[in-house]
Parts: sequence; structure tokens; C-alpha cells
Amino acid sequence: MLLWDILLNRWTWLILGAGISFVSLTYTLQMARIFGKVGWAEKYFGEGGTYTMWKIIGIIAPVIAVVYFFAKG
Repeated sequence: MLLWDILLNRWTWLILGAGISFVSLTYTLQMARIFGKVGWAEKYFGEGGTYTMWKIIGIIAPVIAVVYFFAKG
């Protein structure tokens, strides 16, 4: 029960979203080298689409975390 309470805690998701954002925006090049190029990102975003995908993830993750943090429930 304790683990479930921690995972559903809004503060946990807010901090996790901030961490994902920081890592994704700061280490985009290193993450692209580790995980390789993403085919669908290159196809839809054009040349350098993998880097764009990591930047988009870095922008969307904290937005979703903040929305969840302030959502009534």
C-alpha cells in the first residue's frame, strides 16, 4: 500500500516531470547517441527529427505533470 501511495502522490509526478524535462532538454545529443535514431521521428519531423522528439518530450513532460498536480480528483 505504501508504494501505491507514493506512486499516486502528486508531488512525485511533479518532480518526475521536472526531472524528465531537465534530462531531455540538457542531454538531447547524448540520449540520441544512446538510444539511436527514431525512424518515425526522422520521417515526420524531417532531418534531425530524433533531436526534435527529445526536445518535445522535454517540453510536454512538465506540462502534463503540472496539469496532473493541479487537477481535482
